[in-house]
Amino acid sequence: MMNIKEAAKVAIEQVKEQAYPWVDQAKLMAMAEQIEQLSAESLIDRSTKLHFTASAFVCQHGRAFFIEHPYLHRLLLPAGHVEVGETFEEAARREFHEETGYRLNPSIPGQLIDINQHTIPANPAKAEGDHHHIDFRFLFSWNDETSKDSAELVVHRLTVEQAPEEFRPYYRFDQYDAK
Repeated sequence: MMNIKEAAKVAIEQVKEQAYPWVDQAKLMAMAEQIEQLSAESLIDRSTKLHFTASAFVCQHGRAFFIEHPYLHRLLLPAGHVEVGETFEEAARREFHEETGYRLNPSIPGQLIDINQHTIPANPAKAEGDHHHIDFRFLFSWNDETSKDSAELVVHRLTVEQAPEEFRPYYRFDQYDAK
């Protein structure tokens, strides 16, 4: 099994090759350089300035799942930190379930569609300083057999027009709209 640093480098190369129109190649290169300078151990240490996170984009019948972030106070994809021993896809799947209450079918693989980086302000309540997230964004298919548990956060199902601008290009993957 490859370490998280190697997995991140492979993921960046994969997204570069996909060449989706929303992917910022220069930003990907800058992320790769940042990752290269750090040890694999530091990349899973949440006390450092750079954290890996993973997001899930799930769209059903023209409506994608978003959560209200409790600290940032904005609508985001369901997402969270990658835990020790977890792949980026596993983290995105787990976080989607925890935050929305829905379980995605584990036999249907996710597709890495983007990697983005953003700054997270200091959170005194968690004793966290400001830091950066490199977010690995996955597309997952919805199916009607998806089961529902209780959700951690407020969940919204938004159309492309209602979604935050940065996520609108992902709606091109909605299987319902493609029919």
